[in-house]
Amino acid sequence: MTTSAQIVTRFRDENGGEPMTSKLKKQKDLAQDDHDSKGLVKMAIVKVAIAIQNEDTKTPNHAARSAYARQVLLDPDGYANRMIWGVASQAPDDPLDDARIESIVLSIWDSYAFSYTPEVKAGEAADVVPVSGLSYGGGSDKPGSLVSKLRERMKV
Repeated sequence: MTTSAQIVTRFRDENGGEPMTSKLKKQKDLAQDDHDSKGLVKMAIVKVAIAIQNEDTKTPNHAARSAYARQVLLDPDGYANRMIWGVASQAPDDPLDDARIESIVLSIWDSYAFSYTPEVKAGEAADVVPVSGLSYGGGSDKPGSLVSKLRERMKV
């Protein structure tokens, strides 16, 4: 059985003395970067969330996408911490620019939307309930729910 030390030694021998860093490790390091990466992802998810809120309601999966966008806009820091892992998992080896980060966010949006808004199924419309002039996609009035957060922010 080959040990991890033997693998590292072999990579060092094959790469002129430098250990080869795995793509997963690079992606993990990117996701755990508390400064630049999370800030860029936060800006990208807010930008994408606003675009999704304004997209045609006939867009496939719009209800779930829009419900998730509303959640992101209420808590961009929290959702950036969640989505950074998805963005990092799709990151290429080369440096990321703004357009590439936004492209990755768009490509993984539906996966997150269906993970965080389970009451909205693919192809269904969200149950939109007015709350003092605002609307949200499904949910409950329990502490910590989207409705509860909206009412708390609006002091209703």
